[in-house]
Order: sequence, then C-alpha cells, then structure tokens
Amino acid sequence: MMENSNLQERLVREHWIKPDEFLRAKDEQKETGKSIFSCLIKLGYLNQPDVFRIFSESAGITFVNIADYSIKQEILNLISEEFYRENLIFPLFRIDQTLFVAMANPLDADLLNKLTNHTGLDVNPLLSSPCMIIEALDKHFGPQDKFFEMEDLIFKPRGLSNFPLHRESERISLIIPIEFKVDDERVALAVGSYIPAVTFDISESGLAIGIKTCIFLPSSVRLILRFSSFSSEGSIEAKGEVVYSRMRKKGEFFIGVKLLQPDPALISRLLEN
Repeated sequence: MMENSNLQERLVREHWIKPDEFLRAKDEQKETGKSIFSCLIKLGYLNQPDVFRIFSESAGITFVNIADYSIKQEILNLISEEFYRENLIFPLFRIDQTLFVAMANPLDADLLNKLTNHTGLDVNPLLSSPCMIIEALDKHFGPQDKFFEMEDLIFKPRGLSNFPLHRESERISLIIPIEFKVDDERVALAVGSYIPAVTFDISESGLAIGIKTCIFLPSSVRLILRFSSFSSEGSIEAKGEVVYSRMRKKGEFFIGVKLLQPDPALISRLLEN
C-alpha cells in the first residue's frame, strides 16, 4: 500500500482533497483503525466512485459509470444474477466476440477465466465501484436483502497495455465544440440524444479527429458527429468510427475517431479552424 506521505502528496496534487482534509482523515484513521480511504469517505471528502477512479488510474484500468449505458436483456442473460452478485460484476455490452464487463476487482484472474468459460467470449475487464454495480443489479434484477460491504481494494500500479493509438498522420490542434451520438446497435447508451463534447486535435489529412468526452467507448463503435460552431446554415453531420479510447483524469476520456466517407467541404472547414 502507498505510504501516507506519498498518498497525501498525490491526492492533493491531483486536486482530489485539500491538505487539511487528509490530516483530519489521518486522525480519524488513528481513532477507528479503518483505511484512509474509508475515513475520507466517512468525512465526506471523497465518495466511493472517487476512490475507485483513483484505483483505476493507479492500475491503468478504465473506470466506467454503469448508468451511462442502456443494457440489453440478451447481455444480462449470459450469466445468472447470483453469479453477478457473488462476484460484484455487471455486463455492459458485447463487441463481436468480446464481452465488456464492469468489475469491482478486474485483476481477479480466476474470475476472468470463469467468465470466459461461462460465456465462450473474450472478456474485457473494466473497473466500477461496488455501489455502482449493486445499484445496477438492483435496478435490473430487483433489490436483495443482502448488504455488500466495500472491500479494501488497493491496486498496485502495474503496466497494463494501453489502447493502440491511431496516428495516420501528424496532428493539428483543433478545439471546437461538437456533439455526437452512438450509431451502433451493439452499444446502447442511457441517453439517446446527442452528447456534447469538445475536439482537441485533427490529423493533417482531416480524416481523424480527437474528441474529449466523459464516456468510455470501445474501438469499432460507430458514431454520428454533429458540427455547428462554424456553420451559419445549420449543423453538419458526419459518420465516424472509434479507433482508440484513452482514459484521462477523473473520468475523462480521449477518443480518436476516423471519419467515414467524409465530406471534402467539411474537412476543409475543420482544417481552417
């Protein structure tokens, strides 16, 4: 486990808490004997999802908010409710032969093997907090009387593979507002309308755009992009496909989108910005 001094420096540097809040949590820890994260939650300085986002950044595993997604019944039916609850996992969606699963402990190799054996699919583990998983299970299966306590889950930082970056040419800074929605039956979001976001760069060819958003989307998912900031005649739409997704700080994601059959006039306008 990270030493208190190093942990304090990190949490303060990354603006999770203030220095005096950490000191109060240490005093609480001495009195109760509980973990520092449990004390920070009790004192109201962090919530459980915050703590698991910190864990995700340490472990290099994507953190997801389950409520962002609309879950298909066929995905829920892959495994029993009892298995989900026993292992604190929740399935999100399937892309080809890969099942994306939110887990309280995505480093559990035995559990990953069981999931593969049960489903016959490859499993892409994602991190979510126990409270989010239990809330999703109660929403989709109905509540149970059982109470699941949050376990002490500290991940040692270790190098997990990053998503492959799509770099078909050099990048140019491009910061403009944009909206997008998923146009792919394999992934359904809880919100069906366009999601506001902002671009951060574009390839010199104009065929790939970087977008900053709050939702994780896996590679190959198809999108509809809507540009309106530079058009006096209304918004302009374009189809695209996610080619990479990289987690940033505090639930922010950078996604790379390849434009499909792009309009030359749109590309010209984007490059002019």
